[in-house]
Amino acid sequence: MSIEIQVRVNTFPQAPSLLASAISAALNDAGTLILADMQRRTPVDTGALRGSETASVSGQTLTLRAGGGSADHAGCVHDGTRHMAARPFMRDAIAAAGPALQNELARALEAL
Repeated sequence: MSIEIQVRVNTFPQAPSLLASAISAALNDAGTLILADMQRRTPVDTGALRGSETASVSGQTLTLRAGGGSADHAGCVHDGTRHMAARPFMRDAIAAAGPALQNELARALEAL
């Protein structure tokens, strides 16, 4: 005589939504950390450039912005000009944030 029992838990249809939400939350947390570091690295004269910096998350995309309005010199400061050395505040902050971003993503995925 044999017996077979199958127990099924059907949470797979929810997996893509849960994963997307976890990634978005992790990017939001990492974006806050990157923005704070970026602002610490930003050269300050009037404060307009630092004040123009933002981080936003849409879906699975983290967008960092600097410049515009009264801070239209962001590209010149970041990339330099022939008269001024580059001060890549944004690139350096993103490069430094690699481990923090990995940690945030791992933490969010472990919480699923």
